[in-house]
Amino acid sequence: MHGISIKNRQYNSIYKMHFMHLIFL
Repeated sequence: MHGISIKNRQYNSIYKMHFMHLIFL
């Protein structure tokens, strides 16, 4: 469960960065 949580956090941060990139564009 803990490993999945870390993976989910990593995916969430990547999604956030991509979303911010779209906003800046």
